[in-house]
Amino acid sequence: MRVEQKLGMTIPEDCKELFRFSRHLEFRYEYDEEMPDGFQDNFSGEINWNLCLLKDQLENFREWVEVVSLVPARHGLEAAGEAREWWADKLPLMEVANGDIIVVGSSPPGVFYFSCKEYEMHGRKLGSSLWEFLEFHSKIGFAGGEDWQLEPFLDLESDSVRVKGGSVGRFVEWLHKG
Repeated sequence: MRVEQKLGMTIPEDCKELFRFSRHLEFRYEYDEEMPDGFQDNFSGEINWNLCLLKDQLENFREWVEVVSLVPARHGLEAAGEAREWWADKLPLMEVANGDIIVVGSSPPGVFYFSCKEYEMHGRKLGSSLWEFLEFHSKIGFAGGEDWQLEPFLDLESDSVRVKGGSVGRFVEWLHKG
């Protein structure tokens, strides 16, 4: 594939399938009304990807991996190498407003949150596959992609997403009423 040659890496199979279906998608919304308790920060939502911007996004992501892996106060050289290696096969799917990036990987497979400031969401799995992530994200109304907008829909203890009940159920119910 020509895109893989330009990128210098293999695109995860989930992404190849997605890009065959849709090379570019942008969807964004904002609420100007009061949000329900627990969701005050979810005043907007979005999902986007763009195959034409992928090379630039990958370069940006790789620069961030280098910066984050070398934070001297927290990492030694060995840890920096391990961090770079872990993020090496990840492909940016969606850049979010705060500079963080939602990425798709092959090893391990899944969708992960890359926090350029290494906040608590850094490295969190958002789905075991791209399709699982898209199902999760659609069920929460494509809630904003920033870490604090996704946290109400995650079980941080088990490092998993919630697709029904609890906070997801309350948010979806509110969305349906609106």
